[in-house]
Amino acid sequence: CIMGLIGLLALSSERKGKAILTLFIAGAAMVAWNPKILFYDLGFQLSFLATLGLILVSPILEPYLQWLPKRLVIRDSITLTLSAQIMALPVILLNFQTLSLISPLSNVLVSGPIIPFTMLFGFLATMTSFIWLPLAKLIGFPGYLLSSYITTIIHATAQIPFAAVSITWFSQIVFFIYFLILSLFLWRYWQGT
Repeated sequence: CIMGLIGLLALSSERKGKAILTLFIAGAAMVAWNPKILFYDLGFQLSFLATLGLILVSPILEPYLQWLPKRLVIRDSITLTLSAQIMALPVILLNFQTLSLISPLSNVLVSGPIIPFTMLFGFLATMTSFIWLPLAKLIGFPGYLLSSYITTIIHATAQIPFAAVSITWFSQIVFFIYFLILSLFLWRYWQGT
C-alpha cells in the first residue's frame, strides 16, 4: 500500500527526485521496523523495485510507446507494466526462474478503474469490519466481484501458449551484472536531463 501510494504520487508529480527520496525513506522506515523484509519478503522487494521502475523507467519508455493507443489506458498500462518489470525482473528471475510474456496484455485487461476500485472496496470493507461485520461484507462484495474478474483474466491469459518462458540460467552473478548495467544506464540518462 505504501509503495503503491508513493508510485501514484510519483506519477502525478514532476519532481522525480522528491519521489525517489520519499520511496527510499519509506523503504528505510519499513526495514527499520522489520529488518527481515529486506532479504526474506519478496513482496517488499518487488513492490519497492516496481515503484522505483515507475519513477525512473516510465519517463524513458513513454516516448517510445507513443504509437500505442491511449484509449482504454492501453498505452499507460503497458508503459507502467514494462517499467515495473524492467526494475523487478532480476528478483523475479532469481526467485521464480520464469518470465511472463503475457503480463502486458493481462495488465491492459485489468487496467483503468478496476484495480483502484478493488483496493478501495477492500479498504472500506476492512475498516467497516471493525465496526460491523455484516455491513463490511456488503461493502466488500463489489471488491470481491472485481477481484474475481482480475483472477479470471490472470488465469485465462496464463493458459495462452508461451505465456511464460522458463529461464533457469539466471544466477546471482547475472543478477548483479543486470543491476549494475541498469543502474549505470539510469544514472547517465537522468544526469543528462
